[in-house]
Amino acid sequence: LGTSYQRSVINDRYGNTYYFHGSDPRITGVYKYNGVNSLSISKPIDKFILGMATGSYDNVIAWSEGAELRWYLVDLSATNHIESMTNAVATYNTDTGAWSVDPIADVITAATTWRTGNEEDTFLGTSDDEVLQADDGNSFNTTAIRARLETKVYYPSGSEIICDFPYVQIISRNAKGIRIKYRLWNEPFGVDDTYSALGEITDDKTEFTLPTSHYAASGIQFFFDELSTVENDWYIEKISIFYKPERTRLL
Repeated sequence: LGTSYQRSVINDRYGNTYYFHGSDPRITGVYKYNGVNSLSISKPIDKFILGMATGSYDNVIAWSEGAELRWYLVDLSATNHIESMTNAVATYNTDTGAWSVDPIADVITAATTWRTGNEEDTFLGTSDDEVLQADDGNSFNTTAIRARLETKVYYPSGSEIICDFPYVQIISRNAKGIRIKYRLWNEPFGVDDTYSALGEITDDKTEFTLPTSHYAASGIQFFFDELSTVENDWYIEKISIFYKPERTRLL
């Protein structure tokens, strides 16, 4: 499979080539070419790529910032698995293999590099006819950068059991002010379309009370969100879910 847009092609520091291919949803994604074979590597973010409009495949822009390769994915529509996102950027770390997808403040139309002395800088062109240096500072064109963390779905008693989730306790570090949302899975059959707000982290240990009108389901998922112009150093150490099994959903 080849690329669907030449500006989505980027090389890493080890001689590998990466590109975005957009066609059938089952094979749309980011591929890595090692000089012999092409391999799809974007399965961890498939749920985000499925939110892309097919018309966006020809507008994917790639650039690199050290070990991190980035692809501008345009806008993502809401599905059962993700919320809508404007100006989404997918990031792949070539050292760790980790993926993330986050919004930025501008529409990216081009990317290039410029070497000054022994240093290579990356510059981005926007739809507002601005040129931005990508690998400098902790804000995006003076706009705070959003940090997002989404957990897996937790089924404490299995997918067959409906539980009440009255409380959640978060152990964290340097996370005061981080906003937390939750989403219920299989309540008993459906999944929440969007996340519901729980509140903000106030200390190293913060406990949240879920509303009784919306706390019964088989599974629960969490979303952490922050806007900041400083370097992120917060992390979530432990999530304790308090639950009470209520009934079984078996045929």
